[in-house]
Amino acid sequence: MTNRNPEALQAFAGKVSNSVTGGLNCALTMIGDQLGLYRALAEKGPMQSGGLAEATNLSERWVREWLYQQACIGQIEYDETADSFFLSEEGKAVLAQEDHPAYMGGMIQSVVAMFDTVEHLPECFRSGLGQSFDDKGEGCACGIERMSRKFQTDYLVPALLPRLDGITERLTAGASVADVGCGGATSTIAMAKAFPASEFIGYDISLHALERARANIAAAGVSNIKLHNPAFDPLPED
Repeated sequence: MTNRNPEALQAFAGKVSNSVTGGLNCALTMIGDQLGLYRALAEKGPMQSGGLAEATNLSERWVREWLYQQACIGQIEYDETADSFFLSEEGKAVLAQEDHPAYMGGMIQSVVAMFDTVEHLPECFRSGLGQSFDDKGEGCACGIERMSRKFQTDYLVPALLPRLDGITERLTAGASVADVGCGGATSTIAMAKAFPASEFIGYDISLHALERARANIAAAGVSNIKLHNPAFDPLPED
């Protein structure tokens, strides 16, 4: 048998173990996000499992086990004296407040959405073929939209575009703009609202993303956006 450094072996095994723990925690974090568990903790303060279950209309037993896991991994704080759970201010920002720049719920959702595609990856390795974006499901498109929404709605127009020489002047006067990879059209909508004289054309190959984009555009009430799937309507070459 090959001689191995026991300390190095333990350290390497620890790295892999942490990866396994992280994968499981991604799924449980997404559950907390989707079921409103983090939001309830952020809004109502320290709670026991029964109170959180009542606030979210969920099974107390499942909520209790979820709280134990979240406390063990350090995402939720536990007050042993009061036997209650709560989110730190940092935890609120990252896990509960979707309008905070540090919020990561969308990123976690998009990662977990890709789990279902793993069983098909061995064949991709054998064939050399890839997977389409939509193979990852609606959750991936929705997660990416949530992940980028804060920047696209709050920073793109007031902070980024003015740094591009002459762009805001051209958009104000009226221009035709292609938003390639528009996703749920949050960036397209932000620009369309700010520059009503311009026409915006969103391109995306994801049917899930385009469905989200159509719903978002309708909700925003903007009329200067068109959507195209380049698989059927390629971008102009000029």
